[in-house]
Amino acid sequence: LKTVPKAQTISELLKEFKKQLPKTYKILIKERNEILARNINFITKVKKEAKILVVIGAGHSKDVKHLLTTKYKIKNLF
Repeated sequence: LKTVPKAQTISELLKEFKKQLPKTYKILIKERNEILARNINFITKVKKEAKILVVIGAGHSKDVKHLLTTKYKIKNLF
């Protein structure tokens, strides 16, 4: 790929992935998103004054952002 697919395309692909391979989806997407969010939260607590750059795949960004803002109450996400 030369560009990141549109959000709607990613959403549709993830829904189909979850439908076709629910156990694999849980491990590769859902659990990984939770681990990523937990680790990002940890880093923000340890490095309170630091600016942190996180680069993750497009298929993870929406859920990770949601977890960070709701579960971990992190603000100022870009």
